[in-house]
Amino acid sequence: MTDRYEKIREALTMGPTPGPWEMSYDKGSTRDIVASPDPLPICMVRGVSYVGIEQYRANAHFIAACDPDTIRTLLEERDALAAELETIRAARRGEGGGE
Repeated sequence: MTDRYEKIREALTMGPTPGPWEMSYDKGSTRDIVASPDPLPICMVRGVSYVGIEQYRANAHFIAACDPDTIRTLLEERDALAAELETIRAARRGEGGGE
């Protein structure tokens, strides 16, 4: 079975800037994502003509919320739950419960 999260795991090993991340001030059609308290941008989210200002702001909020620390925690929780589920399934198979 392939790990659908493999690319995320690989990206995390590259050492991205730790969180928390937040948005800086709005600069018209762009918004910087920064790691507090460092004012240097991690990335910029730009609005484009076919995407409304609310869409680019929503994208910026989403990117800022998905900092590496948060993603690591989510993956750890997911892996622990998957392992527990496999333990439960194995126990049921051992009891003749089948699947």
